[in-house]
Amino acid sequence: MHLQKDIMNILRKTGFVCDNFNCIETSRKNGKYNIYISIYTPANSDLGFYVVYDGSFQSFKKAVSKICYAFDIDKDAEKRIPIRGSASIQTVLDESKWKKEKLDELLSILETYTAEATFTFTVSELARHIVDSMHKNCITEYDFTVLDDAELPISSWYGIKNINTVFNSSCIELFADYYGGGCGVYNRIDEETDNAERIDIIEKMILLVMKQEVCDENTKLLVQLSY
Repeated sequence: MHLQKDIMNILRKTGFVCDNFNCIETSRKNGKYNIYISIYTPANSDLGFYVVYDGSFQSFKKAVSKICYAFDIDKDAEKRIPIRGSASIQTVLDESKWKKEKLDELLSILETYTAEATFTFTVSELARHIVDSMHKNCITEYDFTVLDDAELPISSWYGIKNINTVFNSSCIELFADYYGGGCGVYNRIDEETDNAERIDIIEKMILLVMKQEVCDENTKLLVQLSY
C-alpha cells in the first residue's frame, strides 16, 4: 500500500514509530485498520496510542487529529504524579509538555500533507483528471468521498487505483471499491480507447462504487491522493 509509505514518512519526521505495520492486513477487522504509534520521551517513558481508521489517508489523519486535540498536559501530569517514583513533579510536568509539543508537531505535518494532497472535484472532473494522468504515465491512487458527507463517519470513503494483473497486458486496468469492501468494480481501458470513452468508463466506475450514495457526474467529491 502506498498509504503505508506516506504514513511512515510522516511519522519519521517527528520520531514516532509504528510497531505493527507489517501485520496491518491481518489486523484489519470490520473494514477498519488498527495500528499502534509510539515514541519514547526524554525520560524514556512511552507515549503511544492506537489509531483505528478505514484505510484512507483522510481517515488516518482524522483519527490521529482527534487523539492530538484530546491530549491535555495537566490531566496527563496529574495521572502520573502519584506514580512518579523519584522524579520531581516539575520533571513530570516537563515531560507532559514535551508530549504535547510532539503531538502538535505530528498534527502540523498531517495538516500540511493533507493541504498538499487534497482536491475538490466533481465526479466528471475526477474522471478527466485520471484520464489526463494516463497520458502522463503517472496514474496514481485516489481516495474520495462525497463532499457534503466529509464529516460523516470514516466508513464513507472510497478508492480507485490502477492494478497490475501481471499478464503483460497493454491495457490499463482499474479497480474501485468502498473502504470496507463489498462494492468492487473492475474495468479495463484499451490503448485505442479515445478520451471521451475513457472518461465515460471511469465516471461509471465511480458512480457504481458509490451506489449507496445519491450522486451523479456533477456531485462534488473530496479527493485525497494516496500516493
